[in-house]
Formats: sequence, C-alpha cells, structure tokens
Amino acid sequence: NWELIIINNFSLDDTLERVEGFDDPRIRIYNYSNNGIIAASRNLGIEKALGQYLAFLDSDDYWMCNKLSECINFLEQNNLDLVCHGEKCKYIDSELKKDVFYGPDKAATPFSLIFNKNALSTSAVMVKKKEIDSVVRFNVDSRLIMVEDYDLWIRLAMNNCKIGFLCKILGVYVIHRSTSHTTLH
Repeated sequence: NWELIIINNFSLDDTLERVEGFDDPRIRIYNYSNNGIIAASRNLGIEKALGQYLAFLDSDDYWMCNKLSECINFLEQNNLDLVCHGEKCKYIDSELKKDVFYGPDKAATPFSLIFNKNALSTSAVMVKKKEIDSVVRFNVDSRLIMVEDYDLWIRLAMNNCKIGFLCKILGVYVIHRSTSHTTLH
C-alpha cells in the first residue's frame, strides 16, 4: 500500500523513459521546473500525495527495502507524528562510508533545533501528511535554499509534532565532493 511520486525537474537523463516503463498506477511522475528551489518540488509532491504518510528521497540517495514498513511500525507503536532513522553516508568518489544516527529525542525540541543544530535528515524522515499540511509545508523563500528542511523541522517542533528517532540504518545518503569543497545533497 504505497505510491511513488516523482517530481522531475526536467532532468536530462533517461528518467522519463525509465518511469514510463513501469506500468503501475501507484507510480506517477510530474515534470516541474522548480527554478532552483527544491522546496517547491517537495511541496508539489506533497500536494499530489494521497497517503497518510510522507517520506522524501532525493534522487542520489536510496533506502533499504524495509524502510517504509519499519518507519510505519515505529510511528504507530510509539504514537509519533514523525520518525527519523539512521543513514549510511557514502562519499561518491571514494570507498569511505560512515553510519550516522540522528537525534536524540531531546534534540528535536524547538529550543534545541534553534540553538543547537539540525537533528534530522530529509531522506531519513517519515511524517504524517497532516502534520506537514498544518505548518504550510516547505517554505519556498529563496533565502532558505539548502535549509528549507531545517526550517520545516523547527516549525513542526513548535507545532508540537511528536518526533522520534529510530536507531536503525534504513537509507544511504550520498555525499558528493568536488576539488575545492564538499557539497551535501
């Protein structure tokens, strides 16, 4: 019982052909120019989603096959609105890998998020759709590019969203390097 919504920012690879090759009504693709504001793409996906839960996955990251079931079980067993699991960080141009666990629970309070640091990762989150809708989704202000998720986590925490952390690796977060700096996607 799932749906896959792909927001394609007019990629130049074979995304369209690959997705159209799946004859499955649960998989839908929308071409959308986000003009460099990923929050706008995420919001379109949220708008098109029919389910009760949302999980986000950037095109270069991936999940373990049991991610969705593990997260739903954890949310329901703990009466939570949002769960964030661990990820394996993988550097694209090396064999270096590192396990990262987010949290702990006390790190997801408004105070801690504002005055300490971001304690969640977008590709590691599953959240109830009604919670995201209650805070008007991702902020599309261009001044928040690269921190639109952090802004959302703060607003959710301030809205009393019940956040928990699952100490399991259920995804891979890919880190790209260039010769002059490291860019996180």
